[in-house]
Amino acid sequence: MLPTPARNYILSVVDNTPATLSALLSHLPADSFVWNTQPDPDRFSLREIVAHLADWEEVFRGRFERTLGEDRPLLQRPDVSQRAEDLGYGQADPTECLARFREKRASLTGWLRSLSDDDWARGAHLDRMGDIPLEALPSLVLSHDSYHLRQVAEWLAHSGK
Repeated sequence: MLPTPARNYILSVVDNTPATLSALLSHLPADSFVWNTQPDPDRFSLREIVAHLADWEEVFRGRFERTLGEDRPLLQRPDVSQRAEDLGYGQADPTECLARFREKRASLTGWLRSLSDDDWARGAHLDRMGDIPLEALPSLVLSHDSYHLRQVAEWLAHSGK
């Protein structure tokens, strides 16, 4: 089991992603064409990235809650493309999505900080990854965040913003 200070450090970094994302995007007006720039047609635009991050908080929270409430649940990976289409990532308001991301992430990390050591020891089976303890799930959140923060930085560099 991770020592509490290590777990708290990971949660602090996870908690800071919305602020980092907001800082990267704060200079873009909500009506800027850059939100829809898609240098790689197989990846999300900036608008879609922000919508995805806000939306994925529900997926993460669900994984944590199921791991706490069920005996080794199978945690399926949603179809990302289908979810993006169903939820209209491409038409989402980036300002609203950033606000929702900040709110939901603060709620998630606050709740995670309230868990007991016994809670952190619970496990699940994550689709395509295998058995995983709850205490490893925040590292996956952090990895997901890092992937998309890098993508945002690449898109901004490509657009000259």
